[in-house]
Amino acid sequence: MHASATEQSANQHTLLSIASLICLSLMIAVPFLVTYHVPPIASFYKEWLTAVFGVFATLFLVGRNRPTFQIPVMTFVPLLLIVVLGLQIVVLKPDYWQNQFIAMLYMGFAALMIVLGANLRHVLTVQKVVPTLAWAFTVGATLIMVLLIISKFIPQTHMLAPWILDGRAGNIGQVNHFSNYIALAMASVLYLYFTHRLKQTLLLILIALFLIGLAQAGQRMAILYVLLISVGGWLLLKPIAKSHPLPIRPAQLLWLIPAFIVAQVLVPYLTFLDPATVPAKRMMNTLGGESTRLILLEQGWRAFQSSPWLGIGWAEFPWFNYNLTEQYPSLKGMWGHVHNIIAQLFAETGLIGGLIFLAGVVYWFAGQFTSKLTVEKWWLLALLGIIGAHSLLEFPLWYSHFLAFASLLIGLSSENALSTRFRLAPVCFIMVFVFGCWTLGSIVHDYKQLEQSITKLRQEGLSPEQVESNLVQFNDLRRQTLFTHYADNFFVRVLPNSQPFYADKLSLSQLVVENWPGRLETYMHAYLLAVNDQPVEAQQMMRKAIKQYPEYREKFHRFVLQRVARGEDRLLPVLIIVQDPYQPDTPNKSDQ
Repeated sequence: MHASATEQSANQHTLLSIASLICLSLMIAVPFLVTYHVPPIASFYKEWLTAVFGVFATLFLVGRNRPTFQIPVMTFVPLLLIVVLGLQIVVLKPDYWQNQFIAMLYMGFAALMIVLGANLRHVLTVQKVVPTLAWAFTVGATLIMVLLIISKFIPQTHMLAPWILDGRAGNIGQVNHFSNYIALAMASVLYLYFTHRLKQTLLLILIALFLIGLAQAGQRMAILYVLLISVGGWLLLKPIAKSHPLPIRPAQLLWLIPAFIVAQVLVPYLTFLDPATVPAKRMMNTLGGESTRLILLEQGWRAFQSSPWLGIGWAEFPWFNYNLTEQYPSLKGMWGHVHNIIAQLFAETGLIGGLIFLAGVVYWFAGQFTSKLTVEKWWLLALLGIIGAHSLLEFPLWYSHFLAFASLLIGLSSENALSTRFRLAPVCFIMVFVFGCWTLGSIVHDYKQLEQSITKLRQEGLSPEQVESNLVQFNDLRRQTLFTHYADNFFVRVLPNSQPFYADKLSLSQLVVENWPGRLETYMHAYLLAVNDQPVEAQQMMRKAIKQYPEYREKFHRFVLQRVARGEDRLLPVLIIVQDPYQPDTPNKSDQ
């Protein structure tokens, strides 16, 4: 009887393990194949799918009530950041607390993935988990590259066209995300070859395919990725080769560098790909110019100085950047991030949040130095190195489809995790699973409502007699969902530009522009300030908008001229600025 119960438990455990690995593999590959990238949140369905697969993968933790339940110390980093974000809501009282709350959900999801990774490692061992994940990256990236090539040969009317994006980033849609994902896959195929799971011929074909993909995308970071995999991979592989038989010598990884050079020479001749300027040429073209990232780092430092303890608030950097725009003449466009994860956290979460993150990183690194290097460890370090490099130059971890597997890799690579007997694990993680499913269901329902409302208003417009009913509908939507700031942003645009609505539009616009000072938001806010008899503030906003988004000035100029022609004299202060746009002070040559 006892033996039968034990066998049943083992079978259940095996099924949960298999199901978890399947879900994690789908989480790694499927979201990056999604072609639906439409506002208001272009990455919504990609991120939502990631969370769905991730939450279902955590069912593996339901049976983990043994004395060896693993809780990595790194788990406390996102959990403590949740506390910091909660403090921001209480202390800073942001206009849109939803920004902090959404970030808290992301942090909770990251903590869950870290715990899952550590327990998969403990129960199944990395030797069984890593190959599955490496195959997922390989299959996902190969499909993306194949679909990218197919997209160049099929017309937009083809039945497959809706499922294949035509562009340099393939179905991923963003070239920096594409380059990152392809680099992760390249490290994965090398691991599969090192462990004799991939033949040399197939390895060479896939490496060539991925190098061409990196070259045609034109991202300068691709150079860094290739250097990390080749030089960094060689240095890490040298001690492994002494105790583990490998099909190649570690130094042969350095051949990736000339291979990437050849790919960059070859790609311009593959005109059917419509390639971008290759990474090396782009890097040469930007040498000696003013660095946008250094400017953003300086702004991040200034943001930290302005509020050193709790930071300026989550998602507040765009408004901070916009208010400094006249001090940085060369910086144009919308900049919502510092493009460096450490600087971003110090700017938006202050000394408390920044030190929590840095302490976790230092602890994780310390654990790596004391652990034995294996081929699986090589793969984990290679992928985390690529994601880490990307995070120091962009913000991939602000997307759940990168945050999820980065957190999983941290859990799999964590050393010296806390072992405890978690008797309530089944109940606890069933509750987490139910909460996750309910949250995901609620979020997708609310987002579809927002999408439908926006689509309807775009197609049918908003007549004066419909305003009241739509106000009620949008007010319900903004009160009951996490998408208040998106609803406000769209509704302020569709409300009629007439006197009865100007005051309400200005109040709403003030919230919107401070959350997201984009092109339309800033120009429209200057207009609303003017029609609400605030000419000085309107001119100040107009100067900044023109400086930040000069490409929109002509269109807005025509719009203002039409309104003035209809007798709206209050727009004259704005018209003066639009016709004679603000130029930052420059030194007189005679004074130099």
